Parts: sequence; C-alpha cells; structure tokens
Amino acid sequence: NIIEGNYELSVNAMFGGTIDPPPGMYSYAANTLVTITAIPDTGYRFEYWSGDVSGTDNPITITIDENISIIANFVRIIYAPLNFTGDQEFNRSLLVSEYINVLTWEANSDNENIAKYRIYQINESIPSLLEELNADTLEYLHRNVEKDAQYIYALCAVNDEGREGESATTTIQGEGVKNKVKDTKIATTAVSESAHNKFSEGTTWTGNPIIVPADSNKSATANSKEIYKSLNFAAQKVLDRSLPQGKYINILTWQTNPEN
Repeated sequence: NIIEGNYELSVNAMFGGTIDPPPGMYSYAANTLVTITAIPDTGYRFEYWSGDVSGTDNPITITIDENISIIANFVRIIYAPLNFTGDQEFNRSLLVSEYINVLTWEANSDNENIAKYRIYQINESIPSLLEELNADTLEYLHRNVEKDAQYIYALCAVNDEGREGESATTTIQGEGVKNKVKDTKIATTAVSESAHNKFSEGTTWTGNPIIVPADSNKSATANSKEIYKSLNFAAQKVLDRSLPQGKYINILTWQTNPEN
C-alpha cells in the first residue's frame, strides 16, 4: 500500500529472471535503504539495471529519497564451444609445402540461436579477429604458420543478435609435425655392422667361414669394413590438403651417418 508522505519504489524484471523483493510497487519512508537483488533463471545471467538506476552491480542498495523505478535486465548465456583443440600438420604436395594449424570444436547443445563462430588469435594478451565461420562449421585451417612458434586461439559462438558468448581457448606449440600429427608412424632399420668380410694372404676370399688346405705353412688375416646405418630414419603419414580431395602421403626422411 502507498502511504501518503512516503516515496514509491517500482521494481520489475525483464524476461530471463526475477528480483528480490518481487516485482511490484512499494512505499518507503524518506531515506530508507533498500537492497534489491536480481535473480537470473537457469541459462540466463543478469546484465544491467535500467530505469532510474544504472549499473551492473548485483545486488544494489539504494536510498529512497524520491519516487524510483528500477528494472532488472537479463540475457541468455552463450556458452563456449566444446572440445576446442588444435594440432599442427605439415602439408606437402607437388605445388605447396606448408605448416597448418588445424582447429576443431563441437557445438554446445546448451546454446540457442547461434549464427556463427569467431576465431581470434591472441598475441601478447591482445586478441585479433582471425575468421568468422558459419554455425555449421566445426573446423578451421590456419595456413602458412611458423613451425617453431606458439599460437594461442580463442573461439566464441555468436547469436543471431550479434552477441558473443564465453570463449574457449587452445594453444599450439609449433614444433612441426611432431606436435600431435595424426597417424604418425616411426620406422627403424637394422644394418649389419660388418657388411663385408674378407681373408687375405696373397689370395682373397670373401666367404665366411673358409676352408684352407693345410698343405704348407699359411697365415691369414681377417679384414672387415664397417658400414653404419643411416641416422634418424623416420616415416610420417600426412594429409595433403592442397587437392580438392585430400589424400595421405607417406614421407620418408633420414640423415647421413658421418661414420661411413
């Protein structure tokens, strides 16, 4: 009830929550302190006060020294995409050789009315927009990245009103294809340490063992030549993304052994 000589307080809440005290009209004596709390519904958050009061503090305490109208405003939470991860791959074809950071994620089923995603690259804590993608896109290829650099990405969903939600982040330590390259296989080889043996004393044999007729005094010296295996022989399967339909390529690499 409104009492003559008192001031009126009108409190209301927009869609997405309520307030304490409940929405309605209240009468207070001059200079009364009143605390008002915004209470969001599940899936919503309090955003700001409007009417005769502004700000984002919650709760707020006001002094009733005039007639006051207050409205609590709520917005639906836009949750971060799920399982945001990044891998670095090496793409080699006849026409191009490059490192690619492959970013993947999953849509968050708790979100509604998502129109697109935004990917930011973060350098020294400063985000810069890298790409905007349709809401049905769940992968992004950041091409021509540096092999040995660190990349930090932030991903957020954007609703049909253009409002960004919470962001998910991922970091890629750019150490070439060894950073989680999919389907990587390491191959090793074994080579005989003594690939060629011979016995000599005027006459040379290459068999081992040999049979020497004992029909005179003889001496024999065994000679061996070491052939060492190549170093760091490895095989890697990488996805060639330069073609309309990607295909996998097995790439073999090794180093010359300086002992040979």
